[in-house]
Amino acid sequence: MRVVWVLGLALGMVAGGIVLYDVPLFVKLLVGLAVIVVGVAGPFGSVLLAGLLLGAGLLTFFVPLLTSEPAAVGSSLGVATLLIASGVAISFRELFRNRTKPPVVSGAVRPGPEI
Repeated sequence: MRVVWVLGLALGMVAGGIVLYDVPLFVKLLVGLAVIVVGVAGPFGSVLLAGLLLGAGLLTFFVPLLTSEPAAVGSSLGVATLLIASGVAISFRELFRNRTKPPVVSGAVRPGPEI
C-alpha cells in the first residue's frame, strides 16, 4: 500500500503542476475529474488519493511561495494548506489502517421466534 501512496504523491505533484501551469480551464477540469475517479476506486484509490492530495498541496504551497507576488500568495497558500491537511489526514488513516479481514462466522443464521 505504501508504494501506491508514493505513486499518488508523485501524481499529486504532476496534477498540482498542471493546475498551476497556464493551461485551459478544460484541462484543469479534466484533472479534477480524474482525481474524483481515483478517489472512488476502492481501497487502492483512497490510498492513491491520500498521496495525491498531499503531493498537490505541497507543490501548490511551495511554488507560489517561491515565485509569486505577495498578494497572490495569500489565497493560494490557504488552499494549499487545506490540501496538505487533507492529504496528511487521509494518509495517516489509510497507511496505518488495519486491513485484516474480519473472521468469517460459520453456521446458519436461525430466525428468531415469530411474534
